[in-house]
Amino acid sequence: LTAIRKIEYSDNDNHYIVYTDDVIDEDGFLRTFAGIYHNENGKEVLLPVLKDEEWALIENLLAKTAKENED
Repeated sequence: LTAIRKIEYSDNDNHYIVYTDDVIDEDGFLRTFAGIYHNENGKEVLLPVLKDEEWALIENLLAKTAKENED
């Protein structure tokens, strides 16, 4: 797995990670995944993103990053 972007969001104190398994899907897009990570007893633990609001946040930040990279 390859990390694409780590996002620290102060409004809810969560840390998000967007990552890929480096596989191109049938539509020609890189498969990407997201999760919430935190440190538990010295180990990073990955949890699923369950709330629609969190998915919207991640998607908006990735769109913003993609747009900045185009400029």
